[in-house]
Parts: sequence; C-alpha cells; structure tokens
Amino acid sequence: MTARTRRLAPAALALVLLAGCGGDGESSGGSAEAEPSTVTVTETASPEAADGPAQQELTEKQIEAALPTEKEAPDGFEEDSNVRTGAKSTRSTDPDRCRAVYLDTDEFRSWSKGHSSASGAVRYTEPGDAAGRPSVSVFVTSYDTPIPKKFFDRAGSALGACRGFTEKVSSSSSWVDKKASSISAPVVGDQTFAQRVGLVDMDLTIDQLYVRSGHNLINVRVLTGYSEYSDETLGELAEGVLEDLEG
Repeated sequence: MTARTRRLAPAALALVLLAGCGGDGESSGGSAEAEPSTVTVTETASPEAADGPAQQELTEKQIEAALPTEKEAPDGFEEDSNVRTGAKSTRSTDPDRCRAVYLDTDEFRSWSKGHSSASGAVRYTEPGDAAGRPSVSVFVTSYDTPIPKKFFDRAGSALGACRGFTEKVSSSSSWVDKKASSISAPVVGDQTFAQRVGLVDMDLTIDQLYVRSGHNLINVRVLTGYSEYSDETLGELAEGVLEDLEG
C-alpha cells in the first residue's frame, strides 16, 4: 500500500487483534446483543459502470502492490509465508446452501474457475506457536468479467437461514458445528457483505468482509475472539486496498 493508505486504527487493533484466541463467530460485547433481523449487504447508491481503476481487471503485479505491507500490519505481527491463493475449495456444509455465506456455492466455483485471471494474498499473524493466534488476511482475486451481483445477494440471503450449520473443509476431515451471524459492512466498492462464523465453545471466530469492485473480489479476514469487534479493522483494510488500486 502507498503512503496515502490510512494505518489501521490503534483502538480497533487493540480490541480486535490482541485477544487470546481467534477464529470464526458472532459479534458480542460485554452484554448480550439481539441478533439483527436482516443481513447486511450494502451497495453503492450510484449505477455501476465498472470503469474506475479499482474496478478493472488486474494483473498479479497490481494486486501485490495494493496488498498491505508488514509496516501497515498490527504492531509486532509477522508475515505468514503459508498463505495461499487460487486453491480449489473442498468445503462442505450441512445444509449445503450455507456454503453461500462464504461465496462458495457450486455456481460460484464454476464461474470463478472460468473467469479468474490473477490473485494475491497476504497474512500477518501475532508471533508465537499457539494455535488460534490473532491474524489479519487480505485476499484479492481479479476476473476477466465483472463479478455478478447475484452472488452477494445470495450470500446475504443464506446467512439469514444459516445461524447454525455443520462444516468440514475436506472429504477426509470431520464435521464441525458452526455458528454464524451478520456483522457491520462498510459501504465501499460496488457491494459488500460481512459475516462472522465460528466456534463459540472455543472462543474462535473469523470475521470476513467481501467487497465486489467491478472485476475484483477483495476478501478481508480477521482471526479473533467472540468478545471482540472487527468491523473497523475490516473496513480499514478493504479501503486501503481500494485506495491503492485507484492510484
């Protein structure tokens, strides 16, 4: 990211990333909050033209230049060399429709396979060797055609019906009970969708923000705990990528 990109807010990082554990889950604070009656899927008010620099098909070099650097990561966090892009998803959920909350339906997999042209990712993790250490990740994938709006619409619809489901990441792994909820999504790009999916008993939650920007999909993930808030951090990271792509 360039010098124009805003640093992550210290207050947000303290709340979100300095928790003891991380993973997927639901927003909660010191007191219980009511579940939202609708799922947050935001759109820009103006008609889409997909003609801005951040909406055009990108090269891997352009993507790499827009990803946050270690200097822009939380203080003390280190780059994780194990992060991968372009891996084929083997996730299964029961009910099957709940894969939509990850933008991972059969239809999206097929569309993505036929149109993806470049990708890049980076992850910064709190030092140590304990499992579930706090981390932030940014994934960017570019396609040779604008991303259909319907995938975001279906993700929001599915989240409303997938408060609880089971999931396994591959055919050889075990089924795990998951709990999902909507979290605040900033109004950036053409359309945004945010969710929290996790393991309540283990205080593990991964908050995710998906941003549709013309030909490009930005996915920001924060590994944190159930008592933490990550909406500000998610928004800051996504906005930084978009700002750099705009040049």
